[in-house]
Amino acid sequence: LGALLASAAIGYAETAYRLLDDNWSWHLILIAVLHACAAYYFDSRVLLSLSITALAAFLGINYDLLETNLFLPYDLAIRGYICAGILLMWRTANLRFGKRTEFTEVFDHAMAILVLVSALILVFEEEARFPALLLLLPAVAAVFLHGWRTRSQAFVIYAVIAFLVGTGNVISEVVGSEAF
Repeated sequence: LGALLASAAIGYAETAYRLLDDNWSWHLILIAVLHACAAYYFDSRVLLSLSITALAAFLGINYDLLETNLFLPYDLAIRGYICAGILLMWRTANLRFGKRTEFTEVFDHAMAILVLVSALILVFEEEARFPALLLLLPAVAAVFLHGWRTRSQAFVIYAVIAFLVGTGNVISEVVGSEAF
């Protein structure tokens, strides 16, 4: 509750007083760092997920980007891959220096979702459909194998759904949408 109140207070201060002017999104980094410090102090996976969410928001990963056409879907997918890369480095540093193995699962879920959704965004773009499928299939295989190896149903479900949505879209475009 304290973390959510702190986030709300920082967001309100930025909105009301425009402390950062045009660089308003930098308050999200402050929130991400605040939540990350609290996550490590309190050993809280919930606070870690709030930190990851704030990081993703700072990088501009949100649904409004597609609705307002401020960014192309390619840009949104690249931001998703960048965020997943940052999380991979954070996860590696966490295991090497922090020794917080309870956080590994949070990082793994976030990275899997970011990579699969980023590939799916590209699959739905007509010009990038087939190259994006070449990005999606190895990601699906990696997430599926991770789920199989760790006995985590969630990863297997992520992989199956991404595979069905991605290949279903490509097949429907090749065969023709009238067939479905």
